[in-house]
Amino acid sequence: MTANAMKEDRQMCLDAGMDDYLSKPVMKEKLAVTLEHWTSIIFKTQNTDTTEQIESLTNTDALGLPLD
Repeated sequence: MTANAMKEDRQMCLDAGMDDYLSKPVMKEKLAVTLEHWTSIIFKTQNTDTTEQIESLTNTDALGLPLD
């Protein structure tokens, strides 16, 4: 979140590595949409990581050696 609200400021922030951009004054609707967007990405990533961990455990024996 930033107080810089010019169009050029948005691009400069994104170019600097920010994942998203929300300027002040904060509108509740825009904040809600942004939070929903990033929440879904975080949960999707967590679910993918968990699935990969489960798959790696089911493809190895008790010593962690690959099953053939």
